[in-house]
Amino acid sequence: MAWEDYIDLKLALKDYLREHGLTLNDVLMAMDDDREGALEALRKRTLLTEDELEQLERKLTSRQLNTLLFVIQVFYIINVSGLYKGRMIYPCRDDIVRNNRVTSEGVKMVLRALGIHFDWD
Repeated sequence: MAWEDYIDLKLALKDYLREHGLTLNDVLMAMDDDREGALEALRKRTLLTEDELEQLERKLTSRQLNTLLFVIQVFYIINVSGLYKGRMIYPCRDDIVRNNRVTSEGVKMVLRALGIHFDWD
């Protein structure tokens, strides 16, 4: 595939929100502010260890956790094609998801693509 056949995750998110008449704040305000709720949802959708989940809880804000959760759900879990408007989302679903759950490396890649700086201990 040529580079023009791909769309950066951050651009896909912006376009998705615009197309639905939403802002990221709208989405995040509708989501549970409770960090435990976000972590439980991540536990169900990822292959992260308990230690990795604890690190996310310590190092990320509720807003960052919920953004991560929203993005992996919309662009990687329910979107099995890995495409957005006919273009392959980058990072690619095949690099992010294993057995319908996001891998640890996949979480790192998504965070990086969203511009959320995070280092595992």
